[in-house]
Amino acid sequence: MTMIRPLLSIVSSSPAPERPPMTVYIARITEAGGVILTTTRTIADDVTVTAVERPPATLEAFRDRLQALCDDFPALPPNTRVVIDAEGLGSALWDALRVDRRRGWQLYAKRGRERQELPDALRVAQLEQRIHIHKGEHDDALRKALLGYRVEVREDGIIGGELVVALCLAVAGKRPPKVRVY
Repeated sequence: MTMIRPLLSIVSSSPAPERPPMTVYIARITEAGGVILTTTRTIADDVTVTAVERPPATLEAFRDRLQALCDDFPALPPNTRVVIDAEGLGSALWDALRVDRRRGWQLYAKRGRERQELPDALRVAQLEQRIHIHKGEHDDALRKALLGYRVEVREDGIIGGELVVALCLAVAGKRPPKVRVY
């Protein structure tokens, strides 16, 4: 009689493949200023802010910087995303980039109270200690912004300054798929 090993023990004995962290660029631009956050997001849903950039608040400067961050613009590597907040000048930036329907590019276009999901996601990420900030020129400003944002979004949709809104977009984005071990 031939002994058959269960498939479960064969598959589960090999380690799950490691996925590299996802790189996410978040852009928020208004007439008063703007920010581009460079973040990484792990399979465990931790978000690490690795760079905070404050280009001049012009469409040209933001367009040029986002194009420079993406080696093969407008194509993105599989583990990279770019999220642009439509508020302020974000919709105009989206149009200037001409990336509509490109894989990895996302325009966050919710307005008013629909934006409540942003501070909600940020609060949960703070509670679970999933936000990490690398030392840099703007890390103190980012930590300070985290102390004074609106937890309840009103009709105007205002949450806080561009730093906190960009971080909200980083933690509220689509989560990487979970790895299943069989």
